[in-house]
Amino acid sequence: MGDVKTPTPPAEVAASSAENAGQTSASPGSAGPVSPKSVESTGLPQEALVADENATVDESFGLDGNASSSASLSSSILKYRHENGRRYHAFKDGAYLLPNDDVEAERMADDNPHVKVIGVDLSPIQPVFIPPNLEFFVDDLESSWTYTNPFDFIYVRNLTGSISDWLKFYRQSFEHLAPGGFIEIADACLPLACDDDTLDQDSALYKWSKLTADAAAQFGRPLRSAGAVVSELSAAGFTDIQQHLFKWPTNTWPKDPKMKEIGALTAEDFGRNIYGISVALFTRALGWTLEEFEIFLVQVRKQMRDPKIHAYLPFYVVYGRKPAEN
Repeated sequence: MGDVKTPTPPAEVAASSAENAGQTSASPGSAGPVSPKSVESTGLPQEALVADENATVDESFGLDGNASSSASLSSSILKYRHENGRRYHAFKDGAYLLPNDDVEAERMADDNPHVKVIGVDLSPIQPVFIPPNLEFFVDDLESSWTYTNPFDFIYVRNLTGSISDWLKFYRQSFEHLAPGGFIEIADACLPLACDDDTLDQDSALYKWSKLTADAAAQFGRPLRSAGAVVSELSAAGFTDIQQHLFKWPTNTWPKDPKMKEIGALTAEDFGRNIYGISVALFTRALGWTLEEFEIFLVQVRKQMRDPKIHAYLPFYVVYGRKPAEN
């Protein structure tokens, strides 16, 4: 099976994306039996990443970590919940546990003027100036969809941890796609992984990733949903499913220049967002005080930027197609 090609040209695109989201309770690789004729997977890279023995700690990491056709902009939607120094959406309060403040409000620019793009979010945080072919809706994707026109492509990024029933979500996506249309899901999975035992399970870093995942599961919104995408897309009716798994280093510890650059970007992302990713989970679900959480986070930050700890974030990219009509 070759690489999947997207329809040309797509007439309408639904881009559903929640930035820096933290993600069905399946762990990586537990997607379940799927016919080999319907799915192709690259698998998690078998070779371990080679570490750079000369890598040094980036002291700048984490300095900004404490700084993140449906609904009209009613007063209730425009309200926000402020907690522990961060801003959260008030619409469907608690449905999405990550901040929505300016730290997390950047959107992908649309560089395809021939398509109509629809962005969907729980919060009215979209920029004022947008391309003429881009439209935003404040909506809850877990509710019944009311879109009248079918989509050619639905893009889902970093929504893990924000959907309680992924199979329902994929079935609604299938229903609202045009025949031959595609869905693509790009999402990370917690807890962190490691190939060479440098990430001790008793370390603050691993405990943070495990406790964050456990706390999200208590809310019915696990951070391991990326591992079940293949089986759930198949159950929803999608075909030609392909899965690609990547390793995102937590800092610049790899020797390979490309992986080192990815690690630097991941470290920057975590540095700005680790507080927002987990503060609500630790204080609401685990019952930690804010002081306990902040003291714990000091050790987590220190270990996350330590190049002697060769941890990485499993990242999944999965796409499938709605069968075309004969």
